[in-house]
Amino acid sequence: MKIISDSINSENWEETIANSGFSFSDVETFINESYNRGYKAKDEEMKAELKNLFTLNMLQTNQIAEQLIIYLNELGIQPLSAYLKIESVFSFSLIFTVNLNDYISDRLLKAYDWTSDMEMKVNGRNYTIDLSFMHGDENVDTESLNSDGFRFKHKKLNENAKQEITRTAQ
Repeated sequence: MKIISDSINSENWEETIANSGFSFSDVETFINESYNRGYKAKDEEMKAELKNLFTLNMLQTNQIAEQLIIYLNELGIQPLSAYLKIESVFSFSLIFTVNLNDYISDRLLKAYDWTSDMEMKVNGRNYTIDLSFMHGDENVDTESLNSDGFRFKHKKLNENAKQEITRTAQ
């Protein structure tokens, strides 16, 4: 913090106690160390706040996903899988796959209304979610979804879809 000694040693100020026990260098060192300790403490505090916010946002995303699964089942739509994209601590996207008959049915329009209402209700400064649907089956190209950032697959839906496919095949 050379700025301090340059500012103090100006034409307007002079040190009044020549041997005060602290040199400009000592003061600058103290200020630098204090700043760094404060910065590190604030940095740790910010990391903890972001971690807490991310945890809360993930909980909300999970709740929305569960609510949507329940609503789809009430409509008679069996979601096959769901994929999650975490864009940031604040922003999430979910894609639900459904079979072709459900995808082209009028029932899915009601699900789109539900998702639109949910997005308007929850999206704000610290949280946004984008909900969408696509036609899919057990052969969904997960590599393409991964390249689009959808790196997580809903475990429960995956297990239910495998059971449903096995039941239909028998």
